[in-house]
Amino acid sequence: MIIIPDISHYEKVTIEPALLDSPALINKVSQGNTFSDSTWLNRSRDIIQNNKLIGGYHFATSDDPASQLTLFLSDVRNALGTIVNSQLKLAVDWEDNPSSQCSQKQCEMLVNGVEVATGKLPLLYTPLSMFQTISAGSVLLRCDLWLAEYGPVAKTAYKLWQYTDNYKFFGINIPCDANKWDGSLEDLTTWWNT
Repeated sequence: MIIIPDISHYEKVTIEPALLDSPALINKVSQGNTFSDSTWLNRSRDIIQNNKLIGGYHFATSDDPASQLTLFLSDVRNALGTIVNSQLKLAVDWEDNPSSQCSQKQCEMLVNGVEVATGKLPLLYTPLSMFQTISAGSVLLRCDLWLAEYGPVAKTAYKLWQYTDNYKFFGINIPCDANKWDGSLEDLTTWWNT
């Protein structure tokens, strides 16, 4: 089992990326159609330069999906010079957000846009309660699941499981979200590039 941190502008990485006690780091890239996470640019470059895996996620809102997609992919490209890289895994974060709830249809448009642009489906980050509402035949069901569920859960078809928001990683200034990968490092590296 491998534990992977998932962070944003709220957390600070206080050491060289090579010293992080995880082979991967997931960082917020953007939210809605106007917010770019200020930490993505340098962190993503530092992680890749240190031969680690980087994940980048977009927090989906009720804003126009096309403009959200443009912001997300532009921010990834600005940091890495590309939106396709063997060390890069993209994700769409679809969760309860009462102030700006993204609909299933809007999320599908984002996911389809990422697939068209990169040739790969992104991860879908969502809680089980929302995952269970996805309509049969939806492209969202073709995405690998990054399950957001704290506390014990039955092993489902998830690839990553965010099981806590209070894990203390060496080199990150405050406790943060932690995600379990139930396989080997070799399996993780292979899957990250799919």
